[in-house]
Amino acid sequence: MLDCNLNGGIGRAVAEALAARGVPSCFATGYGENRGAPEGFDAPIIRKPYDVAQITQALAELPAGRLQPPA
Repeated sequence: MLDCNLNGGIGRAVAEALAARGVPSCFATGYGENRGAPEGFDAPIIRKPYDVAQITQALAELPAGRLQPPA
């Protein structure tokens, strides 16, 4: 799970590095309904304040990714 706003910037570099490794991710945001995943990412979004049910749902929507880091 990545925060859409990391110290005023979007965690795009982290999201891109994960995607390149085949690791699925979802995004969390404290912004209104008008904002979603950073451009170019088709990933679940959960909105703050969130709870365990929302996190569980977002994780269930992710495609199966690798469980081991790349060699």
